Amino acid sequence: MSYYKLQKLVFDHLYARHEQDNNFNFSVRRKAFTKGSAKSYFTGTEKSDYITFTFWFLPCYYPGASIEAATFILDKIDKDSFRLYFQFFTTRTPGDEPNEITLALGKEIFKSLGDTKLKIEMNTSDKKMFHLKVSHKEAVPIEGFAPVLDSFIDQLTAIVQPCIKRIKAQFPHWKDGTISKPEFETMIDKLCTKLSIPHPGLPTEATGYWWLNCNPKIWRVEDFVVGQEQNYTSHNKEGNKRNVYKNFGKVKVGDLLIGYESTPSKRVKAILEVTRELHLDDDEGEVFSFKIKEFVTNQADWNQIKSLQELDDCQVLRNNQGSLFDITKAEFQAVYNLCLAPTQRKVSDYSIHEADNDLFIDRSTIEEIVTSLRRKKNIILQGAPGVGKTFFAKRLAFLLMGKKDESRVELIQFHQSYAYEDFIRGFRPNEEGKFTLANGIFYDFCRKAQANPSEDFFFIIDEINRGNLSKIFGELLMLIEADKRGPEFAMHLTYRKENEPRFFVPDNVHIIGTMNTADRSLAMVDYALRRRFAFWNVVPKYEEKFKSFLQQSKVIDAAMAAKIIERLSRLNKTIENDKDLGSGFMVGHSYFCTIPQPNANAENWYREIIEQEIKPLLQEYWYDNQNKATEALKLLSLN
Repeated sequence: MSYYKLQKLVFDHLYARHEQDNNFNFSVRRKAFTKGSAKSYFTGTEKSDYITFTFWFLPCYYPGASIEAATFILDKIDKDSFRLYFQFFTTRTPGDEPNEITLALGKEIFKSLGDTKLKIEMNTSDKKMFHLKVSHKEAVPIEGFAPVLDSFIDQLTAIVQPCIKRIKAQFPHWKDGTISKPEFETMIDKLCTKLSIPHPGLPTEATGYWWLNCNPKIWRVEDFVVGQEQNYTSHNKEGNKRNVYKNFGKVKVGDLLIGYESTPSKRVKAILEVTRELHLDDDEGEVFSFKIKEFVTNQADWNQIKSLQELDDCQVLRNNQGSLFDITKAEFQAVYNLCLAPTQRKVSDYSIHEADNDLFIDRSTIEEIVTSLRRKKNIILQGAPGVGKTFFAKRLAFLLMGKKDESRVELIQFHQSYAYEDFIRGFRPNEEGKFTLANGIFYDFCRKAQANPSEDFFFIIDEINRGNLSKIFGELLMLIEADKRGPEFAMHLTYRKENEPRFFVPDNVHIIGTMNTADRSLAMVDYALRRRFAFWNVVPKYEEKFKSFLQQSKVIDAAMAAKIIERLSRLNKTIENDKDLGSGFMVGHSYFCTIPQPNANAENWYREIIEQEIKPLLQEYWYDNQNKATEALKLLSLN
């Protein structure tokens, strides 16, 4: 068998596994399609006779690295067989933290290989590079290779994944370079373009392609899960045939549909697949059935769809009055490629170094809180007014993601009127003055996270103790627990739709609450919710970091910055020692985070903050003893 035919066989097999499990992502050739590799699906050349790739659970690339750290390699022996091995390759003298962590992972994997029956080789410690090689002991016949390859991959997965968990616990801010689903789709799209081959996710020529308009007032695509079957009626609720009725009789099992959600969404939501042709249903009449094949990464809107040149003659754009439209394969491919491509947002990296610069909290505490959030899934940052709890919450999310991706962060604020119906689901008035069952913000957020299981998502609840927590969370008090995540713990919601699957909170959702400890009007968090969160105290830090921050302004010199720190530290000591107040009432640094403009007077800026913001706060603290408030205010004087 030729080298390129073997590559295609391996690629087709791995992609088939991906279609069975969308989390099964693997690497393909991303660059250097030169002579000798112009037809290559993977890294390797015809002359070298080897193929190499890596998987979603492995660290695969770091800046400055020439190859991926962990790879599977097929080394062709002859036309009938190949050698199969796993390689871990990294420097023994790391010059930065990512490579230091990678080396620690390699050593952890080596320690965990002791009881396996695989052939294990590792070079000596005097070598510049750490090189671990784990081999399948016998040559693998190309004919019937798939079960052997799958078994080898699964065996190594079972060894490596626990090692990664242990290393992540040791280095909670580790950005491991794994392949996300959007990155995988981008790699596949680019490969297909370079090799001029059809996208492997598309079916054969015999399959039909359709555009299906979904009315969110009747059903919302995101209310359902991948693989769930739905019916679509050929007649409307008045019993009249839908527009272009003939199309309903043409759909065949295996046909693919673009699932477009109409007004007010006006976005492509998912790729659907026909599971049963037009038939009579006892309850709904004449219907065809389909399932959600996959949710799209980029929910292209109507304007983006109209801009596609491939759709210039498309029936959908000529007249969109109807439900089911016949489209060509080229039209389907154009929409599919647009919706599977990542959005063109520039997302910057975010590491412990950036967090250390952004926050007035010491680095070791940041790392401890990150570890806690990763373990518990739910944390509450509690502290005095102005300590920057909400700002801190967002930076924690960015730190766990390894990038400043706002699209995976949702921020809301609880209040006394907030209810289960706002948070999860309830009946709300629509444009027609009727009440319809509508999803709440947390329900939609969880569905979004379920559709992207390889990405972490963060739900931030500001002032979490302002709401009636048991009333708002309802049955989710159980589902948000770290060990109650996933479909095996799914349950019916209080308000549910007919034939709707049970709801669960996915493992990739993290909840961060903030709580103001100085607000006397708020009730204590009830114990049922308290045990489901880890609590962290955030206290004012008037130290060197804050001093350096103030001196970013050209009008605040070192002496002025030192005075501000000394005055605020003195005030907070007084508040902390007051028997009616305590540390939860100390004044935070965020009052001073809007530093003065270059032409401003620093002392006037300081006095305005004291007079207009901190003075009213102190008067509220000592509302029954204004003499104390006056004395406390004197501590802030610059004189």
